[in-house]
Amino acid sequence: MGLAALLTWVILAAPSLDAGLSGGGGEDRLDEALFEVARAKNREGIEAFRRDDLPVALAAFRQAYDITPRDSEITNNLAYLHQRLGNREEAERFYRETLILSPRRGIAHLNLADLLSGPSASFSDLTEAAAALVRARELKGNQPKIILRQARVAARRGRFKRAEAFYHAYLDQRPAKDHLRLELGDFYRGFDELDQALIWYGRVGGEVKAEAAARIKALEVAREARRYGWTRGGVAPKAAQELLTKALALRQAGARAEARDLALRALRLAPQLTDAHALLARLYAAEGDAAAAELSYLRAIVLGSADVALFSDFATWLDEAQRPAEAAFFLKRALQLAPDRVDLRARLARAWQRVGDLPRALEHVNRALAELPEDAPSDELLALQHTLEAALP
Repeated sequence: MGLAALLTWVILAAPSLDAGLSGGGGEDRLDEALFEVARAKNREGIEAFRRDDLPVALAAFRQAYDITPRDSEITNNLAYLHQRLGNREEAERFYRETLILSPRRGIAHLNLADLLSGPSASFSDLTEAAAALVRARELKGNQPKIILRQARVAARRGRFKRAEAFYHAYLDQRPAKDHLRLELGDFYRGFDELDQALIWYGRVGGEVKAEAAARIKALEVAREARRYGWTRGGVAPKAAQELLTKALALRQAGARAEARDLALRALRLAPQLTDAHALLARLYAAEGDAAAAELSYLRAIVLGSADVALFSDFATWLDEAQRPAEAAFFLKRALQLAPDRVDLRARLARAWQRVGDLPRALEHVNRALAELPEDAPSDELLALQHTLEAALP
């Protein structure tokens, strides 16, 4: 029976249902009858899903939703089916509807976490997935499948210690099979914990033993290359770049200690990775470790960084440390990389003013005013120009 025919039957049958029910008017009985139709359609969709007839299942779930859009089981089924079909936006929409209707539906939290942590997940997606897994675990208990998901999401977010703790919690409940042993080897290798990686690869047997053996050989070759300094043209290994990407995301999220740990791990793999030194410099500066910050800034610059922001940040740091002459030097370097940056020229003028070289400061103020776009505010520069001209003979 089609949806239109079902609805017609419900409307026509509703008056006759009144005689058999008490405690409500006809409208309540109609709502109850519609609800039963929706549940029947939901069951039809589940049966079709089990037969792997996804188009029929989708049509049935949609009809159920059209009748009763506030049933969390129906919205969750729709979300999961869209997820299976690869319709991420629709799946996410229905999962969120489900959790508004039923915040304690643990399976919806778990399914949403799986959706958000897909292969192309951003750092913010993974962060939300981690929160959804925490909620799912609160509602469904310490199920191994949830803990394993937590380990994998934490690893992808760069949270090494947290991921390791989740893996251990999983292993407390389930013995590791070969695929998980291989996964654990990859996990430790990805964080440059090579001894642990080799231990787990060495435990792999069965059909994936050959893969583990290949990884062991690659690790041994990489170790020898690092031991003797055999590197290829200063190109950072892929693993180091991946660690640095995670470190940058962690810094953005405010997890400075974990960002620093990953940046240091990246530098163990690729000591000349300029961006890792730059990240460490900014982290140390934010933490007030002046000596470490300066050393990391200088390492990044010596290794050939062409990042204007790095020179600008270092100049700011030097200025705050009451070292204006050095700040001026690095602002000049920044201007060589970005000669059209009027803001850098204005800062250079102020740095020379603090040094006491007023003629040079005035020269840069005049150039900044000449290079300033017509509609840009110039009051601050004009005031500085007036101050300098009044101080000069």
